[in-house]
Amino acid sequence: MKLSEISRRSFVKAAAAAGAAAASPLKAFAAGEGSTQKNAALKDDTQIITTTCRACIHNCGVRAHVRNGRVVKIEGDPNYPMSEGTLCAKGLSGINALYHPDRNKYPMIRVGKRGENKWKRISWDEAIDIIAHKMMEAREKYGAESVIASTGGGGNPHFRMIARFCNIFGTPNWYEPGCAQCFLPRTLAFGMMYGGPSTSIADECALEIYNKNTPMKNIVLWGTDVSYSCPAGGGHALANLRAKGVKTISIDPRFAPSAAKADVWLPIRPGTDVALQLAWVRYIIAHDLFDKDFVLRWTNLPYLVNTKTQMTVKANELFKDGKKEDFVVWDAKTNQPQPLPYPFNDALDPVLDGEFSYNGQTYKTGFRLLKERAEPWTLE
Repeated sequence: MKLSEISRRSFVKAAAAAGAAAASPLKAFAAGEGSTQKNAALKDDTQIITTTCRACIHNCGVRAHVRNGRVVKIEGDPNYPMSEGTLCAKGLSGINALYHPDRNKYPMIRVGKRGENKWKRISWDEAIDIIAHKMMEAREKYGAESVIASTGGGGNPHFRMIARFCNIFGTPNWYEPGCAQCFLPRTLAFGMMYGGPSTSIADECALEIYNKNTPMKNIVLWGTDVSYSCPAGGGHALANLRAKGVKTISIDPRFAPSAAKADVWLPIRPGTDVALQLAWVRYIIAHDLFDKDFVLRWTNLPYLVNTKTQMTVKANELFKDGKKEDFVVWDAKTNQPQPLPYPFNDALDPVLDGEFSYNGQTYKTGFRLLKERAEPWTLE
């Protein structure tokens, strides 16, 4: 028996048609559906406004249908390169949040006692003045750190603004209730553990997955599953990459959905991630599979490390006129240590892999130390 051939898109269209048929006439009208002459006449008065969804950090493209000053329907924008016309259920329900009867539309100030639920509407200028005076009063009386600030939740895409605001005000006490339980913990932990960027596959740290002309041939999903822990756009992009022939490797003890779809599933024993990383590093170095120019210019691997203190050497430690913010490399042209101002000095020829003696002290490059650290960890 031949299996029924139905694509994901045709299935969604069929489901939407069935839902529209079952919906009440009022709902069908509000959603812009139906085939009555009245609806057809109103359709000409509808404006389509392109915007983005702000329900999470992915910022999917949206087309808002506006009739008589009111949004009557929202849909994905097919011209938006990251989401390509798709919207998740949360994004599609944005129209409900927009017109929810309990939505705050303007500032309110309490006029009764706490708990009496008595409020008065005020202007934005009044609200800003009240907040500013109270903040400055608290700062003068108790210090800037007595103030804590936050934003609304829901994956606010501009959560960095509150960090900058608090930094200027002088308090480190801020939080963002949407990404504080999701994006920030894994980003900060990953940076502290591995010195690298975020593991997120759906925002600014992984934009290359949305490039239609990407030269990418393989992608490694290390301890992550886009269907569990990323915005919907990340999974959509990954599915597109697979369709183009990009191979995926899932490193995860769990047989998660990404592992089920992967070309290679490596179910390593929990806690052995670093061993596998070192084995890969060893193989990459041994077979010269890294971009040497990038490593020299944009990593700390050419910097000299004091083998006694295990600390990276600063220019002021070796030279009288050296700056404490400059690191030191071993220059092949002069066969001497030289300061390397950020971002690079093309007059220098830093040695990447080396061990040197200078003024009775032994120094190694960061690359040499990484190579030695990875040496015992063979693939076997």
